[in-house]
Amino acid sequence: MKILYDHQAFSIQKYGGASRYFFEVIRGMETKQGFEIHIPIVLSANAYLKDLNGLRYRRFEYILKGFNWLVSDINCRHAIRKLSDRAFPFDVFHPTYYDPYFLPHLSDKPYVLTIYDMIHELFPEYFSSYSKISANKERLAREASLIIAISENTKKDIVKIFGIAADKIRVIHLGVSPLPPLCDMKIPIPEDFLLSVGQRYEYKNFLTLAESIREILIRKNLSLISFGGGSFTRKEMVKLRDLGIFDRVISLTGNDQVLAHLYRKAIAYVCPSRYEGFGIPVLEAMSCGCPVASSNASSLTEVGGDAASYFLPDDKASIAEAVDRIVSDKSYRRELIEKGFAQVGKFTWEKAVDQTAGVYKEALATAGSSGTQ
Repeated sequence: MKILYDHQAFSIQKYGGASRYFFEVIRGMETKQGFEIHIPIVLSANAYLKDLNGLRYRRFEYILKGFNWLVSDINCRHAIRKLSDRAFPFDVFHPTYYDPYFLPHLSDKPYVLTIYDMIHELFPEYFSSYSKISANKERLAREASLIIAISENTKKDIVKIFGIAADKIRVIHLGVSPLPPLCDMKIPIPEDFLLSVGQRYEYKNFLTLAESIREILIRKNLSLISFGGGSFTRKEMVKLRDLGIFDRVISLTGNDQVLAHLYRKAIAYVCPSRYEGFGIPVLEAMSCGCPVASSNASSLTEVGGDAASYFLPDDKASIAEAVDRIVSDKSYRRELIEKGFAQVGKFTWEKAVDQTAGVYKEALATAGSSGTQ
């Protein structure tokens, strides 16, 4: 069976959840007997693509901000040529994001759509009113042969918001990519700190976290490190100064080796988000022996199981209580660490790849029978 993927996630992300997901699926699918993989791509700065065997493309390390559209356009034109080339046959197409550019060029071939989350639909106020992501996502979801949702919670949201039939959606949990092993890194970080990972969009709830644990940071002489979210905005700096913890909250960036180092050194990883389609950092932290305090919203309890200290994301007292228990109770920390290792074992890329292969076979077998819902 020949599976054709596209360029989208690899054009717009150097690192990121969508491109990491497809990299792991594609890498696993390459080793599965009976599957042939194709990715029509010309240009990419993506960090994961270089580890795919035999993929030929022009790699670069940096592109000027605001010019991602140019890379995407070049890759899109190349993908269309491949889609339209009768001498380049494929069985199933799997787009990596929500641009419907490919629809006029598919002929009667089935496609499988992965939906990561419903953030744009649930929190439209945080996104540009000119964004076409939600409309494109809904259109592609309705016309797809099958949909992969990365959590039961995401499936529930797709059914509720788009009205898509539940029997068209297959839930396939993500796996956990192994992080680099422990090494002696010379990073100027505080001795005792709590860790937050990822972007700090409004729904990620970072400032609510900072305000909630202010007293803990001061009382326990701790710092809070925000990794991967970029420099603090003016609004964030003003808020942190007003809280009197500006010197205790640090923004860091780096590669997976730095992230792994932080997970292993942190007293706890804290995820205050109001919504996540899955929540990879929860499992990454657990895999590194880092206790997790997490919001109980959306998919996070589905991913964390009984291995996290949960709180209500908009209740400052609840956040403080969950974090303080980990900070103050060593036996509870050890319990969470042990449960975390067991929880991580439930989520593997091998399982995700096997289930995805099953979806491809199902989509091909039912091609043309019920494409639209």
